[in-house]
Amino acid sequence: MPRCLDKARQVGLIEIGPVNEPRRARCHNPGVSPDDSVVGCMGKVIVATRGADGPGEVLVKVRGGTEAYLAWSEQPLGADTSVIVFNSRGERTVDVMQFDSDP
Repeated sequence: MPRCLDKARQVGLIEIGPVNEPRRARCHNPGVSPDDSVVGCMGKVIVATRGADGPGEVLVKVRGGTEAYLAWSEQPLGADTSVIVFNSRGERTVDVMQFDSDP
């Protein structure tokens, strides 16, 4: 299991079913294909999010590098905040929450 998915499972952000079931994240917009590979991955806010008032931008560590995604959060998050992706809305848009990897 990839390390980012294992961390997300440990903190209860995702559930992983039996081995024979496909892993799928729930997407807010069922008409848009989610990018499941980013769910559970860590990132850093590069443009502050405004909570329900608007998205920001995050750099997510994924596929051996980093990629920029439009990011929504429930609470406003400032630049340089460490986050974890808990949902993909598709079209390079994700939902994030603050996440400190230190216990």
